[in-house]
Amino acid sequence: MKNIIKIDRLAAWVLYVGMFIYFVTGFGMVKGIMDRELAAKIHLGILNKIMIGAFLTHSSYAVHLALKRNRLWNKFSQILLILIILGSIIFSIKIFSEEKLTTPTGGQIVDKEKIFTVDELAKYDGKNGNPPYVAVDGVVYDMTGIFQDGFHYSHFAGKELTNAFYKKHVKGQITKYPVVGKLN
Repeated sequence: MKNIIKIDRLAAWVLYVGMFIYFVTGFGMVKGIMDRELAAKIHLGILNKIMIGAFLTHSSYAVHLALKRNRLWNKFSQILLILIILGSIIFSIKIFSEEKLTTPTGGQIVDKEKIFTVDELAKYDGKNGNPPYVAVDGVVYDMTGIFQDGFHYSHFAGKELTNAFYKKHVKGQITKYPVVGKLN
């Protein structure tokens, strides 16, 4: 019994520290206080798995104690709790096996390794069926839905628009669009 309590306390501390890291990496992605790719990898990848394991461990023990305290701890409740835990694990595995790295506001990172030259980027001008891509801070984004016929206010798709973007927008606004590569 002492080992179970120690495991529960360890899981609680992992949750506590994990939440702190979760907030720091979240701000790291949105506010740029740390490398965005590293923050995204920790926040959306590694940390999720650790936090789910700690949460299931800690909450399962708490539910177990609550059921015992209310004299509801019997074979049915034990089986039900085990099924809920197993279902949560299976659901988590399914989600993580289909996981796609996304930007802080949900834009999918399509191919963060694709390298565009200025000439290649110019081909994605939003005209003649080409998607409208723009580069901001060296990252190339798909701006479908924003650029109509390759044009958005006084800006054209297929260009590097870092300075123009920051004249009207904050840094975090661009992150909701799919990343399609990097500008060389």
